[in-house]
Amino acid sequence: MADEIQLKEMVDQLARAKDIEREIVIEALEAALNSASRRSHLNIPEMDIHLLEEDDDIIIVSRRTVVDEVTKPGMEINLAEARAMDPEAELDDELDVEISPSIFGRNAAQIAKQVVIQRLREAERTVILAEYQKRVGEVVSGVVKRESKGTVVIDLGRTEAVMPYRERLPGEEYRVGDRVRAYLIEVRETTKGAQIVVSRANPDFLGKLFELEVPEVYEGLVKIHAVAREPGSRSKIAVSSRDKNVDPVGTCVGMRGYRVQAVVRELSGEKVDIVRFAATVEEFTRNALAPAQITGLEVDEDAHHVVVVVPESQLSLAIGRGGQNVRLAAKLIGWHVDIISEREREELTAREEAEAAASYDFLTTLPGVGEKTALALYEQGFGSADEILAATPKELATAPGIGPKTAVELQQKVTARLAELAEQGLEPPKPDDYLEPEFVEAAAEEEAGEEEPAAEGEAPAEDEVTEVAEEPAAEAEEAPPPEEAAAAPAEAVEGEEAPAEELGETPEAAPPEEEPSEEDEEVAAGGAPADETQSEEEGEAPKQD
Repeated sequence: MADEIQLKEMVDQLARAKDIEREIVIEALEAALNSASRRSHLNIPEMDIHLLEEDDDIIIVSRRTVVDEVTKPGMEINLAEARAMDPEAELDDELDVEISPSIFGRNAAQIAKQVVIQRLREAERTVILAEYQKRVGEVVSGVVKRESKGTVVIDLGRTEAVMPYRERLPGEEYRVGDRVRAYLIEVRETTKGAQIVVSRANPDFLGKLFELEVPEVYEGLVKIHAVAREPGSRSKIAVSSRDKNVDPVGTCVGMRGYRVQAVVRELSGEKVDIVRFAATVEEFTRNALAPAQITGLEVDEDAHHVVVVVPESQLSLAIGRGGQNVRLAAKLIGWHVDIISEREREELTAREEAEAAASYDFLTTLPGVGEKTALALYEQGFGSADEILAATPKELATAPGIGPKTAVELQQKVTARLAELAEQGLEPPKPDDYLEPEFVEAAAEEEAGEEEPAAEGEAPAEDEVTEVAEEPAAEAEEAPPPEEAAAAPAEAVEGEEAPAEELGETPEAAPPEEEPSEEDEEVAAGGAPADETQSEEEGEAPKQD
């Protein structure tokens, strides 16, 4: 009985040490003993071995089949011996015959040990991976073990995780022994087995850090709605409160900014803007672009597109350095965002009105085309002669009041009208004929500025072209000497914000930048917006980029 008691203690000890179920340990031992019994050089008959728990003991049995004549001693038992053990035994029955571990000997025990270690290691890894599979979406902490080809291997204690190069923060260095925190993004199967993948660049990592640093977020009193990140550079996070007495922005910033500062330190100085979430796209857009002043919003619900109109002096602030501010705002809102100046909006409105007027005047000169039909055609995008002739009758028939037959007749009338105008040496009305002179001149100057090369190999941006074109007459009289005038465009290029590239159309003519106030300089550098947006510190201006 001593062997069995010792075996039971060994099973319990292994289960506790490896933190796995006892059944898994017993299955590993069964597999090990069966493997040893199949080794012919050990002089042990092949057996079907099982471990059974009886009366708090574990016994080893060999399961044998009852036969008339035994040919496999380890796998069979004759009927007489079987009935001595069980009087009701019959042929082809299976009986469990208890055996002693001592029959295996030292060599068999060594083989069994190796099999047990391998099986337990696989079982332990399976348990650990199952545990981490449940922890996907959490922040884990570990120690940097090594780095290979940009991939960082992190020791999590019971297992290892990998952080691929694309999941690292740009510019962040990792040394062996450094303790790091990361976001567990997945447990995936590879050719080398399951692999735990973590990230420090994932947007959700920022949200989890706020959950760890801000108790109100962890408790659900303050909710994080969206996160937009450009890892290592700048982020925006939208929050709201379930309690009207709790300010979500101030709660996440903390007293003197200590809560957001803790997050910024963890992210190696990445700037964080905290934005108040709003249910309406209009208000949410204003909050996401704060503190830039917005004078108008045009929302296209179907296309998920927002056109933001700002004063000319606020254009660079709203777009941000390299277009970063508008990109992050668009990611945060989940819509496409374009930012234009008030003057551009005026020009677009004037051109739309001019196109409508030119279209109306031309269409109403056609026989049988009244005001209602002309308006319907224009609204469907068939305002000019070229557009009508380029369309198929089926496309023209999409306009209200226009059928397939009428569409064909309409194209014939347009062709006839064009021929009539050509005989008179005239052309159809053009939108430029209805534009105010200032808009026509501005458009001409923009085109000239795009074609004219800059002196000394530098092409001045469109902003500078507009700036020169819009100089008041009084200032034009006091022009600087030629040497200073030649240097002016280059200086303007250096001090100017880069236009948005990825989201939002680059304004065709940006106004001259006014001398920024102290508040504008703080915000442009990633500082805290005055009302709705807070950045790294409250009451302190962040470092200029």
